[in-house]
Formats: sequence, C-alpha cells, structure tokens
Amino acid sequence: MSSAAAANAVPVAEYTLAMILLAGKDIFAARDRLRLPRLGARPRHR
Repeated sequence: MSSAAAANAVPVAEYTLAMILLAGKDIFAARDRLRLPRLGARPRHR
C-alpha cells in the first residue's frame, strides 16, 4: 500500500506555486474589482 502524501506532493506544490505567482500579480484584487456591481448595471437574477 502506498501513501497518499506521495501521490499528492506534486499537485500540492504546483497549486502552491500558482497561488504565489497569482498573488504577486495582484490577481485577487482584480477579481474583487470585477465582482463589484457597476454603476447603472441591472441587478443579476440567479
């Protein structure tokens, strides 16, 4: 039987690196700005 830690090590490292790079580009602030309602926009229905 093998350990799940070994199987998950590479994907976790890739995800961690991707989040570090995105944070460096300030992508999370851009995402939040895009989520703000625009002036004069119609309300969205779900």
